[in-house]
Amino acid sequence: MSRYTPDENEREHLFNSMFECRGEWDSLMGKLLKTLMLNLPTHWTVVDLETPIDLELANKWCSRRGNWSHGITESKHHNTLGMAYAQWAEDTKTLRGVNLSDSPDFRAFCGDQIVAGDIGKCSYHGALEGIESLNSEYPLWVTVVSPERQVLVEFSYNPAVMIGEIRGEALSQLVVG
Repeated sequence: MSRYTPDENEREHLFNSMFECRGEWDSLMGKLLKTLMLNLPTHWTVVDLETPIDLELANKWCSRRGNWSHGITESKHHNTLGMAYAQWAEDTKTLRGVNLSDSPDFRAFCGDQIVAGDIGKCSYHGALEGIESLNSEYPLWVTVVSPERQVLVEFSYNPAVMIGEIRGEALSQLVVG
């Protein structure tokens, strides 16, 4: 496994590969998400696995926890990768208590740290909902880009508090303006 910290330009590129706009409202959410992830204190790590996550691990997840499928628009590959990642994370003791869901696709713990993340691309709104639900100091967001690559974003602050403050400022500007 190799790990590295991407520079500022690569973080912007990674951000665009991890998240996407799904409508006009989502576009507004994208500005907030970019502020949280690119302009405020975060630490990014790219993890490239030497041995890709075996997608057959999804079968093990299914036999233990049941099939995970969230939404008719998601592809079978998305669901398979999600279940395989969850099983891999538990088998390797990378995470514990993995729970597959939607918005975010998963929640878990890494030691005492709360972790949430998504499989593949996530809407801006979905990512903000997931990040806000963490509501803790120094939470970790993980995007599983592929069976070979994961992008970890550790916040150096409680993003739920910051989201609330930014929303409050935006609303007051709407009322005053």
